[in-house]
Amino acid sequence: MNLYSRKQRWKAVLFIAAAVIVGVSLWYSNYIVNKIREEERLKVQLWSEAVQRRLSLINYTEKLFADMRREERNKAGVWAQATGRISVADDSELSFLQNIIQNNTTIPVVVVNSDDEVQFHRNLEEKYITGERRTDSTLAAMRAEYRPIPISIMGIEQRAYYKDSRIITELEKTLDDLINSFISETVMNS
Repeated sequence: MNLYSRKQRWKAVLFIAAAVIVGVSLWYSNYIVNKIREEERLKVQLWSEAVQRRLSLINYTEKLFADMRREERNKAGVWAQATGRISVADDSELSFLQNIIQNNTTIPVVVVNSDDEVQFHRNLEEKYITGERRTDSTLAAMRAEYRPIPISIMGIEQRAYYKDSRIITELEKTLDDLINSFISETVMNS
């Protein structure tokens, strides 16, 4: 055999071997890319589901807070009615009305007359109503938060202002912290 034909065959074998190596490399690279693509798609899907679950939890807790506020409004209304009725109550309902008034241990309430003078209050520290540390900001905050509940005590029209109980306030602060944490995690994980 001729040296030239041997070189030609050797070149052909090397070319075929190189083509096979390139083909196998391309196939394997494509396989790895597809596997990584699928893993990343699954990660995004899991992240998306986690975000949706957190959002539904946030929506549920906001609805729960709205229900709790509505319930507190009802309790404040019952308290105001009992307070207005106690001065004209007969002996049979007096203890019932006193029980309603005394059982309000969580909802801060301030009753004012037509001149916005505080007549009495419940579940507020005295320092926020009278004395040196008295601030009108407590009453102003109550006015801004909810509309007043009208009370007629012995024929005198008065208004009861209230605000969220300490329980709701603390729960809401915790929820706000969780929402901020959720937003931070979402931004960092995206």
